[in-house]
Amino acid sequence: MRYRLKHRISFLLMGRWMYKALAETNGRDQAARHRKLAAGQYRRMIESMQPVADGDIMAHNVESGAVFLAFYIVGLSDPTLALSPGRFTKLVARSFDFSFIVNRIVPLKRMDPQAYYAKLAAGARWSQEHADDHDDTFVFEMTDNPAVAGPDGRTVVGFDFHRCGLQKMAEKNHVDEALPALCNLDYILIDRVPGVHLEREQTISGGCSRCTFRIVDDTGRQPGRR
Repeated sequence: MRYRLKHRISFLLMGRWMYKALAETNGRDQAARHRKLAAGQYRRMIESMQPVADGDIMAHNVESGAVFLAFYIVGLSDPTLALSPGRFTKLVARSFDFSFIVNRIVPLKRMDPQAYYAKLAAGARWSQEHADDHDDTFVFEMTDNPAVAGPDGRTVVGFDFHRCGLQKMAEKNHVDEALPALCNLDYILIDRVPGVHLEREQTISGGCSRCTFRIVDDTGRQPGRR
């Protein structure tokens, strides 16, 4: 894939969040050096991906997640960071505390379940139709339609991932142990959305064959932090 302006912007934003999280514990100078190395690693990771096709609504998730994986990969060669999978998970979570979009914009907008379902359903059909010719992105299917009440009467939108694009990228770069930190971001983001929360029974990063993803009605809950 060609490294484009959108990738530069993604790294500029999320790389800044990670820089601030690292600077808290390792100082600005080391955080700045680490960010510079991660920028080069991120570009190489993007250029190794297949071009994004029309209809692939999950491609941005892979491109964004790659920012955090790039920080982890270059951090492994710096013993002063002591960047274990556990510490990486905490750093990534902490980095989101520095995002104006995540903490100020996302909580202002309530989810429209029908519109969200329609968008995801179209993406799910595309992912299944192109599973063989685009093997580094997500493949998923819808499981819960907001127009049909589930057995618990609470599920708003549900879907299952059968292939995870972030897992494919982590596997390609031999850092599968870093994947749970990225899975945790789903909780962090949905926790910022008023009136819903995320429930999961299993994940690919946990060794299962699929990720269950249920956005559940939680009327009255105010956006919080995980």
